[in-house]
Amino acid sequence: AASFANAVLRATCRLLDGGAPGEAPPVPGSAATSRRTDPAGVLAERHSFPDFLVERFLARYGPSGCEALLETLNRPAPIVLRPSRLSGGPEALIERLGREGVVAVPSPALAGALRVLKGAPQRTRTFREGAFYIQDEASQSVGLLLEPIQADVRLVDLCAAPGGKIAGVVERLGGVAGTAASGTGALLVASDLSRSRLRLLEATLRRLRIGG
Repeated sequence: AASFANAVLRATCRLLDGGAPGEAPPVPGSAATSRRTDPAGVLAERHSFPDFLVERFLARYGPSGCEALLETLNRPAPIVLRPSRLSGGPEALIERLGREGVVAVPSPALAGALRVLKGAPQRTRTFREGAFYIQDEASQSVGLLLEPIQADVRLVDLCAAPGGKIAGVVERLGGVAGTAASGTGALLVASDLSRSRLRLLEATLRRLRIGG
C-alpha cells in the first residue's frame, strides 16, 4: 500500500510540474500556470495546506513567517508528560523513566512538563504506577488558566474524557475526584456524552489513584 501511494504521489507531482509525458505544457495564463506563480499556491502545494489557510497566514505573518509556520505545523508533535502527584516531581520522574530506557527533558514551553526524546513512556512500569499523564502543553495549560483555584470551587467538565484536564485540577487541589480536596468543600463534576469514553475517564483516574 505504501509503495502504491508513493507512486500515485510521484505521478501527481509530475503532472503538477509539467504534465504527463507527451502532454503539452500548461498554457500561459491558465489556472495551472497562475497557481505556480502565485505565492500562496506555491506554498499550499509545497506544504500540503489548503489555499485559504495559506492566504490567511501570508497576510498575517508574511512569506517567511508563513512558511516557518507551515513547516512547524507539518512537524510531528512531541510526546509531552504531566508529572502526577505520585511522581516525586519532574526531576525524579526523569530519573525513573531513564532507568526504563525513556529519555525525557524539561519542556521549553511549559514549566513542570516533560518532553520525551526517546522511548515509549506508555509501556513503562512508571506509567502503570500513575506517575504521569501523557498530555501536550496546550492541554496542560487549560488547568493553569483556572489559577488560583479556590478551595470551594465548583467545576463542571462536560467533555471530560479521557480525564487529563480534570485530573490535573484535582491534583492541584490535592484531593479526591468528586469532592476534589478533603475538607475543602470543592466539587468537581466530570461527565461525557459517550459511555465508552467515560470508561476511559474512570481508567485514567484509577491509574493516577484519584478516587472518590
